[in-house]
Amino acid sequence: MRAPSWDGRGARARLRAGLVALLLVLVVVGDALLVGVPVAEQALFGVTEAAVALVAGLACLRVGRQLDDLGALSARRQSWVLMGAACLCWTAGQVVWAWREVVRGDAAPFPSVADAGFMGFAVLSVVSALYVHRGYGTWRLRLRTLADGLVMACALFCTAWVLSLDAMVATAEEVVPLLFSLAYPVTDIVLLTVLLLSLLRNPRSVPARLLVAGGALMLAGDAGFTYDFSLDGYATGGASDYAWLGAFALFGLAAAARHDDPRGDPVPEGRSRLSVLLPYVPLLLAAPMVVWQLWTTVDRVVVVASAVLVCLVLGRQWLILAENHTLLEVTQRQRAELQRLAHYDGLTGLANRGLFADRMRRAVDESVASGVPVTVAFVDLDDFKGVNDTLGHAVGDALLREVGTRLSRCLPSGGTAARLGGDEFAVVVTDPAVDRDLLVGCILGSLAEPFAVGAAVLPLTASVGAVSEVVGIADEQTVDLLLALADTRMYDAKRAAARSAALD
Repeated sequence: MRAPSWDGRGARARLRAGLVALLLVLVVVGDALLVGVPVAEQALFGVTEAAVALVAGLACLRVGRQLDDLGALSARRQSWVLMGAACLCWTAGQVVWAWREVVRGDAAPFPSVADAGFMGFAVLSVVSALYVHRGYGTWRLRLRTLADGLVMACALFCTAWVLSLDAMVATAEEVVPLLFSLAYPVTDIVLLTVLLLSLLRNPRSVPARLLVAGGALMLAGDAGFTYDFSLDGYATGGASDYAWLGAFALFGLAAAARHDDPRGDPVPEGRSRLSVLLPYVPLLLAAPMVVWQLWTTVDRVVVVASAVLVCLVLGRQWLILAENHTLLEVTQRQRAELQRLAHYDGLTGLANRGLFADRMRRAVDESVASGVPVTVAFVDLDDFKGVNDTLGHAVGDALLREVGTRLSRCLPSGGTAARLGGDEFAVVVTDPAVDRDLLVGCILGSLAEPFAVGAAVLPLTASVGAVSEVVGIADEQTVDLLLALADTRMYDAKRAAARSAALD
C-alpha cells in the first residue's frame, strides 16, 4: 500500500489548535488568580479578546488576498474579505469598551460607540456568509436551501426566546437598549443559519465546520450578554467573554485552514446524511424548550413561532418530495436514454448491431415455431466514401439518416432495420405476407431516388444481398449461417454492378 503524502498541513493545524487551547487555559488561570481585582480582570479579557479578534480578522483578509492571487471565484474571495472586516470592526468595538472600563474606570453606556463596532461585525459577518451562496444551484435547490434556513432560524429563535429574550423583553424599560439587545442574538441566529447552510453544501469542509462552531459560540455569548443585561447588568469575565473568545479563535482557525489549502474543500460525493439531518438539529433543541414554555405559561410569541415552524417543516418536506419526484423522473429519462443508446444507432435511430443480432435470434425462434420464412437483407451503399471526401461528413451523416428513413418505410410493422456500421445496413422480416423479391425491389427503388441534402441533390446506388429461408433449428449457428449467406450475396451484387441485388 502506498504511503500517504505528507505536506505538513496536519502538523500546522494541530500546532494552532494547541496554541489556542493553551491561550484559553492561560485565560482561565489568569481569571482565577485575578478574582476580586475587577480592573485587572477587565484588562485581561479586554486585551485578550481584542487581540484574538484582530488576529482572526487579519487571517481572513490574508485568505482573501491569497484567493485573489489564485484567481478564485469572486464570491469566495469577497466573503473572506468581509469576514475579516467584520472581525476588525468587533476588535474596534472591544478596544473602545475595554478603554472605558480599564482606563476611564467607568462602564460604557448601552448602547455606546463600542456598539457601532459590534453591530458592524453583526452586519458584515452575515453579508460575508451570504456571499458564498450567490448563484448557487438551480432555483429548486435554492428554494430548498431557503426552506432549510428558515426552519433553522425559526428553531434557533424559539430557543433563544425561551432562554433569554423573553426575560429581557419583559424587563425592558427603554426602547433603544431593547432593540440593540435584540439585534445581537437575532443577527447571530441569521449568521449561524447561513453558516449551517454552507455546511450543508459541503459537510466535509473543515473551515465550514469551524465557522459554524464559531457562530454558535457567538450566539451563546450575545444571548448570555442579553440575559445578564436584562437582569442586573453585564460584568466582564463571565461566560459570555469565554464564548466570544472561543468564537474568534475558531474564526481564525477557519481562515488558517483555508489558507493551508486554497484550492478549496473536498467535493462531497452526493448528499451526505449530515446534510439531510442537520436542519432538524436546531428543531430538536427547540422542541423541548417550546413544550416546557407552553406547559408553564401561554406565550403568544412562542405560539406564533411554533406555528410558523410547523408550517416551515411541512413546506420543507413537500419540497423534498417534489425534488425526489423530479429526480426520479430525470433518472427514468436517463435510464431510457441509456437503454436507447445501448440498442439503437445514435445517427440514424435504427437498431444497432447488438439489437439486430437479438432480433435475428427472435426471428429464427419464430420461424422454427411457426414455419414462417426468415428474410434477411444486407444493404451496402456504393461509393459512399466519395460523398464524405468531397462534400464533408455533415452531408454524409444527413445522407445516412435519410437512408435509414427510406429503409424503414419498406418494412412491415414487425420488421427491423439496422445500421451495422459505416454505410452498411441490414433488415430482418418474419412476416409471411412479405415477398423477398418485392422487399428488395422496394429497397433498391427507394434508394434510387435522388437525395436532397441541403442545396445538393445526390444520386445514390446500393448493393443488396438477400436470403429467405424456413429454418428448423434455433441456434447461434443458424443465425450466423443466415447472416453469412446474406453478406455473401451482397458482395456478389456489388461485384456484379451498382444498384443490383443477389438473391440466389
